[in-house]
Amino acid sequence: MLITVFFVFIETTRIDYIYQVNQRVEGILYDFRLNLTSSLDVRESNENIVIVDIDEKSMREQGRYPWSRSKISELVTELSQQGAAVIAFDIFFSEPEVNPVDKIAIHSNITNPSVIEALKKVKHEVDADLEFRGALLDSESVLGFLLTEDTEFTSGGRLKTSVEWDSDLHHQSLVTSYNGVISNIDELQEASLGLGFINSRADSDGFIRRAALVLEHKGNLYPSIALEAARLYTLSAKIKTNHKIDTNTGYSFFDSVEVAQQRVNTDEYGQMLIPFRGPAFSFPYLSATDVLNNRLDGEQLEGAVVFIGTSAVGLADLRSTSVGLQYPGVEIHANVFEGLMNPDIVPSEPDWTTAYLIIQMLLIGLVVSSLMIGRSAITILSLGLGTVTIILGSNLYLWSILKLNLPLFLSVLLTLTLTFYYVFFGYVSESRTKKNIQSMFGQYVPPQHIERLVTNPKGSEVKSERREMSVLFADIRGFTTLSESLSPLELSEFLNEYLSAVTEVIFSHDGTIDKYVGDMVMAFWNAPIDEPAHAEKAIDSALGMQSILSVLNRSYLNKGWPEVALGIGISTGEMNVGDMGSQYRKAYTVLGDTVNLGSRIESLTKFYNVGVLVSKATKKQAPKYKYRLIDKVTVVGKNDAVEIYEPLSSDCAIKGIDELLSQHHEAFKLYYSKDWSKALLLFNQLVRNNILSTRVYEIMLERINSVDVNSLPENWSGEFIHLKK
Repeated sequence: MLITVFFVFIETTRIDYIYQVNQRVEGILYDFRLNLTSSLDVRESNENIVIVDIDEKSMREQGRYPWSRSKISELVTELSQQGAAVIAFDIFFSEPEVNPVDKIAIHSNITNPSVIEALKKVKHEVDADLEFRGALLDSESVLGFLLTEDTEFTSGGRLKTSVEWDSDLHHQSLVTSYNGVISNIDELQEASLGLGFINSRADSDGFIRRAALVLEHKGNLYPSIALEAARLYTLSAKIKTNHKIDTNTGYSFFDSVEVAQQRVNTDEYGQMLIPFRGPAFSFPYLSATDVLNNRLDGEQLEGAVVFIGTSAVGLADLRSTSVGLQYPGVEIHANVFEGLMNPDIVPSEPDWTTAYLIIQMLLIGLVVSSLMIGRSAITILSLGLGTVTIILGSNLYLWSILKLNLPLFLSVLLTLTLTFYYVFFGYVSESRTKKNIQSMFGQYVPPQHIERLVTNPKGSEVKSERREMSVLFADIRGFTTLSESLSPLELSEFLNEYLSAVTEVIFSHDGTIDKYVGDMVMAFWNAPIDEPAHAEKAIDSALGMQSILSVLNRSYLNKGWPEVALGIGISTGEMNVGDMGSQYRKAYTVLGDTVNLGSRIESLTKFYNVGVLVSKATKKQAPKYKYRLIDKVTVVGKNDAVEIYEPLSSDCAIKGIDELLSQHHEAFKLYYSKDWSKALLLFNQLVRNNILSTRVYEIMLERINSVDVNSLPENWSGEFIHLKK
């Protein structure tokens, strides 16, 4: 009985740590139920929902993304002509496209008045934004925008909303509020019939199970892209919202939304559980290039609601969801739209969920305890397993028949705890712990680490934890083109040789392999074994990988294969590490903003034409190296600017390197202090020296020459905002 009271106390008081564990396990159980029922039930939808994918095939045929707005307008026109009812973009267009006439004016010294006048006349005709605007005016389209928490970072045009709500509820509402927005340019937003945000927010374990239907920005509610697509599809003028007011606290709890008199229940935050149809690619996917080239069957797009997104390598918006760890973000919107049009398939969480759980646990504690006292071990085990079976069966029945998402973990945990409490009095198998450690970490860490873990399993936590670490991302540049030039057998041989070599380098510097994704390698340091010099070892590995690549390239040339270049990014800071995943698949991995920053830094190596880039935090913890400041940037997914550096070997033997670095840092110092005339001279001199990669100097020269220093705000800090991943 005391155990029952304890569990009820946990649920009612919601002790933070226990609550988080409970939420994570409930999420895993939810994923299991969802996958089980979705695999047994083949859903038939009344709506024709199609995803138009800007995939690798599209970029091979149409050119690398981002495409010109002219090509996007062609895509919209083709979709409309082939019968698409609504077109929703899981992308946004926050900056105007540079007009070819303006490019000519920038890069030439045309002084002939007649030529200048002729160029002005054709400028309107070659304006891709105007062409795209015209296509939007002729279609039923929804443009996406992104709400951000950054009060400073706002771009794009003015927002409009189709959501009706009482603005007096603004200060009492629990709907998530954002201060910043990245939207589309005014010309496009005014031409589009609808606007919807493309934000998604994961649960505490990193998995996306819910979708916000509305979010708040500056006193207004805005719909998600799926909700806005539903409004256009049903020919509704507005989206109605319903709330419940708590008379004791004054807070406004979101209750539901209505589109075309069809009500969809939400939680108090305006979120709904996503009714995933199945794993990734459960909806029809059409390649954008096939649409552009009119290769489709006649009725594929007739009356369709089309979501446009991308799955191309380097551009793909992949999320961890209940039905897959690499799930396309655009397909999440498609699932939400289907749920909005068919509310009966949307799982619900009743208001009486907490009361139900407390009553259930009290009954379990009273009945099970009274039946188990004084019984034999076999009887107790039978009673326990029988009770668990009843709990699971009834929960699954209510889920499959009524779509009720009721809590499960604490009830099962209470039953099992009571069962083993009466059978055993604390039993821990040391041999099984060692076996689990060997099984879990054998694929990821060096063999010598395994022995240390087995010898002292408490020396490193297997459970998820937050700690300071360094993470490395390495990616072969132009791998898609390379893979197309090799046969499948050659590609397999190439990857095996490359991955074996770089893994050996990482293991030799005590790193842990997180994952391989094609040619991409992700590794981290300071887990599962403590490694104080994690930043230094990460950089040692990066430089070692670049060195081993030169050896591999000689081998590739002997085989008639092309040489390859490697981009590596390293980030240091706090991140979550542990055994994460679903009931079907788990992985020892890291999550967090620092991890995302490492990925973004790696993607910038190609832009700046350097082999290795590290964050300022990494540089600070590895002082034995020489560094070259590359830029101060704001990357996608981050609000604050970060400095990125190129590490040089600690024993770098380049003649005059110290003088060069001194000149390099002086040039950046002048640039950030707005003394651009002197900075211009130094950057030009650095380009002429041509000792290290000069791309960063060329970039700085382009910025200086394209911006009037007097037009910069007083609080300008010199950061450059990268809008691409």
